[in-house]
Amino acid sequence: MIRSTRNTHAAARGPARASGVSWTLALAAFMVVFMPARPSAAGPVPQVEPSAIAAPQDEEGDDGHFAINLASYLDPITIADLPPFDVPAGMQLYISDFVKGGKHWYRARLGLFANRAEAKSVMQALSDVYPQAWLTRVSEAEWIRLKMSQPPSLPAPQPSAGSTGKDAAARRAEADAATAKAEAETRRLLDQAASALQTNNLDRAIALYTKALSLPANSLQTTARELLGLARERNNQLAHAKAQYQTYLSEYPDAEGAPRVRQRLDGLLSASKPDQKRLRPGKRGTVGPSWDVSGGWSQFYRRNARVSAPGGGDVDGSTLSTDLNLTGRVRSQAYDIRAQLTGGRDQDFLDADDSEIQLNDMYFDANQKHWGAGARLGRQTRSSGGVLGRFDGAAMGYDLTERTRVSFVGGLPVQRLSPGDIDTSKYFYGLGVELGPYFERLEFDTYAIEQRVEGMIDRRAAGGEDRYLDASRSVFGAVDYDVFYLKLNTALVLANWTLKNFSTLNASFDYRTTPVLTTSNALQGQLSDSIAELRRTFTDDEIRALAEDRTTVSRTFTVGASRPMTDKLLVSGQFTMANLSGTEASGGVEAMESTGNQFFNNGQIVGSNLLKPGDITSLGLRYGDTSNSDFVSLNVNTRYPFSRMLRFSPKVVFDYRFANGGQPIVRPSSRIEFSWRRSIQLELELGGEWLRDKTPIGTDDTLGYFLNAGYRWDF
Repeated sequence: MIRSTRNTHAAARGPARASGVSWTLALAAFMVVFMPARPSAAGPVPQVEPSAIAAPQDEEGDDGHFAINLASYLDPITIADLPPFDVPAGMQLYISDFVKGGKHWYRARLGLFANRAEAKSVMQALSDVYPQAWLTRVSEAEWIRLKMSQPPSLPAPQPSAGSTGKDAAARRAEADAATAKAEAETRRLLDQAASALQTNNLDRAIALYTKALSLPANSLQTTARELLGLARERNNQLAHAKAQYQTYLSEYPDAEGAPRVRQRLDGLLSASKPDQKRLRPGKRGTVGPSWDVSGGWSQFYRRNARVSAPGGGDVDGSTLSTDLNLTGRVRSQAYDIRAQLTGGRDQDFLDADDSEIQLNDMYFDANQKHWGAGARLGRQTRSSGGVLGRFDGAAMGYDLTERTRVSFVGGLPVQRLSPGDIDTSKYFYGLGVELGPYFERLEFDTYAIEQRVEGMIDRRAAGGEDRYLDASRSVFGAVDYDVFYLKLNTALVLANWTLKNFSTLNASFDYRTTPVLTTSNALQGQLSDSIAELRRTFTDDEIRALAEDRTTVSRTFTVGASRPMTDKLLVSGQFTMANLSGTEASGGVEAMESTGNQFFNNGQIVGSNLLKPGDITSLGLRYGDTSNSDFVSLNVNTRYPFSRMLRFSPKVVFDYRFANGGQPIVRPSSRIEFSWRRSIQLELELGGEWLRDKTPIGTDDTLGYFLNAGYRWDF
């Protein structure tokens, strides 16, 4: 956390001080021993930080952003508590805080200086006032927070004569409350980032970890710093990963994760040197290859049934799903190799013909750190570079420079997940270029891709993505344009902004063809199963016209905001307007009408740690104005941890549709989760549904239930 002011006026000078630290210490000792105790009027007392003794952040190099660490305190301080002095024009006096060794430190700093020489000159001039000052190169996160902390036109408040500052106890209570609030928000961001990391959504994980580090200092930021470096490394942003690991070791040299981070950093530093013979083992010895095998196995049974309905009760579904996730990985200073297998089987007890084995992912991934080269071969999923999801094939990349990476992708789109059902009639290939980061915030990706089906062009497109990310704002944009059909497939903009009070604002606009325009869309509504068969009836031009007729356009605009009311309550709201275009009648297929503009309004209140640490309760209200019917929905969702091993999550949803004289729906459910040794989890969920439907001849009630039970083993 940083609290700052910019002062362009001279402050009144304080009383003259005796030269020499020893006289000051002698006088202080005399007063402590012989003077009677009395309330302090001087505010917090400066302390010597362990990190300040060796000045670890006084890094080599003359350029960058430098600051003078004037003094460090273990009690909260404000600018008014500091001894007054002439702040150089254009400089900023601010407070920075951090947690280290279980202690909360507060640093008074002056900056920012463009070079080391200028900073040293000012530090020497202030040596009488701040004899223990030391020079530091500020981190990127601190630089960003400082620039955002306060409008530069505001002058620094000056202490009035006889000012004693805030009461220490009050300051401590206020600081503890701010730290608790920041820690709760950091924990929420880390949970979201962990989910993004598990699904390999590295860009989102990086954005969330960066946002967590922009919050006021708290004990969870050591974890955020380490995982940000890991996410950068997995995203092949090795220069960024090195910087994060180095910052971690500088700020948290004695932390529990320091050995892990040091090992990762050693691997990256060694890989960046072309001549390995020059490497000399450090004090910790040479780091050899590390092997790791992990995964998970789960089985869940799901049953859906109607107990009573107008046509009688019946079982709608009875399925046993078995899933396997297996990952093998070996890493060294030069390479990172991983093999992934994800699949399962759904056993349908009502229709054995619908039971099948599914292969979701099966690939081999290798990255050579010396060359900046990597490849992934096999069944995989990709949503960037113009690729439309899961495919069997290869994706390769090579770093031409630190900010330029070229890539190739090609393969067969996966239509069905059955391992023996591979469709070779359709294939694609594409090239891409990744640029950045620039100014540590901007990245650009461009691509060109072509997909062919049975001798015809299925899709030929060019597009790109851009990302902007800083400590409080993020913007993502994407465009995909089909240069063969001369049609825009996708135009997407997402923006998020986190304010100083932790409120967030977000907006998005999403234009896309649905499904993505391809020649294969012509098969919709036809009796033919392939393009080759369709060509017996229609010309190529007619087939392309049918494809355009079967493709709709979706437009969605969303704005939302959230605000933490207290450290336990979060309020959020969202407004969405959506529109789906109609289709033309052609080729024996009827037209589809447009939905027109549809409107959705959502509001939610989320409470955490209300009764017990770890509990969550949310109350949501949704109203929709659609072409079919207006509706309103109220849901109450809770999660209560009885212990670290047992959690109970009841939920109830009330829906009401205004069509046909009104249709109420009630859906209660409850889920129990039991975790054993963090590797085995048992789940049981029971729920029901009651629906009342008015018909011309009366009222029909439908009552049903569902059961979901199973286990998950992580190893």
